Amino acid sequence: MLRRNPNSDTFSDSDFMDAESGDHDLIDLDRIAGIIRRQWKVVLIITIVGTLLGFTYLWFATPFYKASSEVLIDQTNAGLTAQITGNTDPSQADAAILSQVELFGSVNVAAAAVDALHLGDNKQFLASSKTLKNQMLSIFKPLFAVFSHPKPTSSAAPTGPALSPAEAARQQAIGIVQSNTNVTRVRGTYLLQVDYTDADPVLASAIANALAEGYLSDQLNSKYAATRRASDWLQQRITELSRESLAADVAVQNFRAANNLVTANGQLISDQQVAQLNTGLVAAQNATATAKAKVDQIQAVLAADDPNALVTAALDSPLINSLRKSYLETAKRESDFVALVGDNHVQTIRLKAEMAQYQSQIKEELTRIGAGYQSDYQVALAHEQSQRDALTQATQSTPTSNATLAKLNELQLQDQSVKGLYQSFLQNYQEATQRTSFPIAEARIVTAATVPGTPSSPVAWLVLAAGTFLGGIVGVGVGGMREFNDRFVRTVDHLRSGVGMEYLGMVPLLNAKAETKPKSAGQHLLPHRVADLSGSIYNYAVEHRMTQFAETLRSAKVAADLGLADTKSKVIGLVSLLPGEGKTTLCYNFASLVASTGASTLIIDADLRRPSLSRTVAPHCEAGLIEAVLGKVSMQQAMFLDPATGLNVLPIAIGAGALKSSDLLGSGAFADLLEEARQHYDYVILDLPPVAPVVDARAVSPHVDAFVLVVQWGSTSRQFLQSTLRAEPRIAEKCIGTILNKADMRKLSLYKTPGSSESYMAEYSAYFRDGN
Repeated sequence: MLRRNPNSDTFSDSDFMDAESGDHDLIDLDRIAGIIRRQWKVVLIITIVGTLLGFTYLWFATPFYKASSEVLIDQTNAGLTAQITGNTDPSQADAAILSQVELFGSVNVAAAAVDALHLGDNKQFLASSKTLKNQMLSIFKPLFAVFSHPKPTSSAAPTGPALSPAEAARQQAIGIVQSNTNVTRVRGTYLLQVDYTDADPVLASAIANALAEGYLSDQLNSKYAATRRASDWLQQRITELSRESLAADVAVQNFRAANNLVTANGQLISDQQVAQLNTGLVAAQNATATAKAKVDQIQAVLAADDPNALVTAALDSPLINSLRKSYLETAKRESDFVALVGDNHVQTIRLKAEMAQYQSQIKEELTRIGAGYQSDYQVALAHEQSQRDALTQATQSTPTSNATLAKLNELQLQDQSVKGLYQSFLQNYQEATQRTSFPIAEARIVTAATVPGTPSSPVAWLVLAAGTFLGGIVGVGVGGMREFNDRFVRTVDHLRSGVGMEYLGMVPLLNAKAETKPKSAGQHLLPHRVADLSGSIYNYAVEHRMTQFAETLRSAKVAADLGLADTKSKVIGLVSLLPGEGKTTLCYNFASLVASTGASTLIIDADLRRPSLSRTVAPHCEAGLIEAVLGKVSMQQAMFLDPATGLNVLPIAIGAGALKSSDLLGSGAFADLLEEARQHYDYVILDLPPVAPVVDARAVSPHVDAFVLVVQWGSTSRQFLQSTLRAEPRIAEKCIGTILNKADMRKLSLYKTPGSSESYMAEYSAYFRDGN
C-alpha cells in the first residue's frame, strides 16, 4: 500500500495555502535577512547608478551664483491716503509688506534693472535662458498646457504691432530677470531680502543691486504720481468747496434778512433781551424769597415773646444790643439781691420792674424791624412781578417762530461744516504740493549685494545625497519587486509548508562537461542495445555514485520502497509540470541506479509526443512501445538492454505512426503491457509527459503505484504547482515526493534560513564528491 504524503491526504485548498501569506502577524526577521542577502547587489548597483547620475549632473550642470541685497520698508510715516482717510490700522502692515514683496517681481522693477544695465544688448545674458533645466521644461510645456485653462481670445480683438528686435530682446531680458529673482521677507521684520541667481557672479550682484535701486525709483515715481493725482483732485475739490462755502454763507445772510433776524456779536438781539430779562427775573425771585424768610423769622420771634431770641437784624441794631446789655446787667443784680435779701425786698422788686421795661423796649424795637422787613418783602414782590411782566412781553413780542430758528441753525451748521472741510482740504493741498516738489521714498537699501565667491547651485553634496538616496529608494523598489515576483520553488520549506509535498532531495545543476551527448552518437549501434552512455548525463548517477545527484535518486528509491512495501513489483512514474525540467534525464538515471543495485528494472518511454529518451538511448529503434501495445511485436522483441547496468528499456520507434497518446496510455492493452512487465521486473519506471500541458499522465495514473514529481529549481511557480496538483488529485495522492532539479547551489545559500536544511549544505558536502 502506498504511504501517502501526510500533508496532502485530501489536497484541499487549505493544504495548498501559500506559506508566504504568513501564519502570524509578527515581523519575520529571518525572511527579511534573506531578502537582503538576495537583493543587496541589485540595491547597491542601482544606488551606485543614482550616485553616478548625480556626478554626471554635477559634471554637465552650469554653476549658478546667488547675490543678495536687503531693503528696509519704512512704516513709521503714514501714506497720503491714510492721512486723508484717517485709516491707520496697524493690522494691515503684514499685507502691505507682502504687497511690496510682490512689487519686487513686477515688470516695472525688472525693466528698470534691465535698462540700467543694458541687459537687452547683452547676448550672453539673453543666451542664459537656454539652460538644460529650461530646455527640459520647454519639452514638458505642451503637456502642462493640456491641463491648463487658456484665456478665451476674441478674433475681433485688434492685435498690437509687432515688436522690434530691440524691444523683443528687452522683453526677453525682463522675463529672465523676473524668473531668476526671489524676494523673501525676513521673519518678524520689515526687511526684504532680494536674491538674484545667475551663472555670472559679477552680473548677479549687479542685477541684485539694480533691482533694489529700481524698486526705490519705482517707489519715488509712484509716490510722485500718487501725490500729483491727489494734488489735482484736492485742487478741484477745494474750488468746489469754496463755492459751496460762499453759497452757504449767502444763504444764512439772506435768511436773516428775510426774517428780520438782527444780530449783535453773532447773536439775535431779541434773544439777548430775553436772556437779560430772564436773568433779572431769577434775581428778583431770589430777593423776594430772602425778604419773605426775614419776615417769617421776625414774626416767629415776636410770637415767642423771648427777649433772648436773636435774629440777623437784632444783631445789627445798636439799640437792641444796648438794651440787651442793660437787661443782662439788671438781671445779674436782681439775682444777687434775691440771694441776699430775698424776692420780697424793695430793691429786688424795683430791679424786676426795670428788667420788664427793658424787655418791652426790645420788643418794640423788634416790632419796628419786622415792619421794615414786611415793607422790603412787598417791594421785592412788586419788583418780581414787574420782571415777570417784562419777560412775558419780550417773549410775546419776539418776531420769530421755533421753525424759523431751527432753519437758521441748520443753515449756520451747514455753513460751518463746509468751512471746516474747506480748511482741512486746503491744508492737505498745501502738504501735497510740498511733497510733490520733494518726494521721499518709504524704503532704503540696508545691505548692498556683493559678488558671491561660491556657487549656490548645484550643491554638490546635496545632489550626490539626493542621487544616492533616490537610487537607494529605486533599488529597494526594484529589489522588492524582484522579491515579490520570485514565487518559484527554491527551498524545502517551499515544498513542504508552501505546497504540501514531501521533499525527496535536490539535484545540483551540472556543469557543461557532464552534459555531453553519448559517445556513440552518429556511430553504428547494435540491435536491441542502447547507445554508449558512458560519460554522458544519462549515466551520471551510476558513474558518480557519491554525489548529491545519486543520493537524491537513492532517496527517491527508498521512499518508493517504504511507501510500496507491500507491493512486489512497483510501477513508478516520473512526471513534471512543464517541459524542459530535466524529468527524462532523472528518469533514466533513476532507473540505471535502481538496476545497478541488482533489481530487475524496466524503463518505458511513455512520452509519445516527445520521445526524447528514445531519441537519445535508442535512436535506431524500429519497433517499440506502440508496436508492443498494438500487438505487432511482443514486449521482449521491442526491448533494449543497457549492458553497463542491466537496465531494460522499452523505447518508442521514432518513425512510428502518430497516435492519440492519451487513448493509447489509457487503453486496456497498455494496462496489460504493464501487468506483463510486473511479472518480469521488480521496478517498472515510466517516463511520462508533463502534467500541465497534456493529460497523458492522468490517463495512465490508475495503473501507476507511485509518482515522483520533478520540479526545476527556481523556474516553477509555487502557485502554478499548487493549482496543477489541485487539478490532478489522483496524481497528487500517489505522489511520494518531489525532486528539485537543476538547483544552483551558489544561489541556494541566499535562500537559507536559520535551522533550514539549506543552511547545512556546506556540512552535507563532506559526504558528497565528484567521482566513484
